[in-house]
Amino acid sequence: MTPAARTGSCRAPVGFRLRVASVEAKEKMNQDKPAESVRTILRNLRGEGPYANLALTERMEGVNAEKLTG
Repeated sequence: MTPAARTGSCRAPVGFRLRVASVEAKEKMNQDKPAESVRTILRNLRGEGPYANLALTERMEGVNAEKLTG
């Protein structure tokens, strides 16, 4: 066995193909954060700045509705 084979390194990049069997997507809407943190995030998403995103605001409000009203 060559020294390169023993260490797992190669002298040059090696290409390979990989067949994807499945894709799993997850949506994180700060469900694990305290209500006040979620309110701060929502306030910034509703604002005029670089983080403004009305669609994301509405989605986060829906996901966190129970926490925000409770």
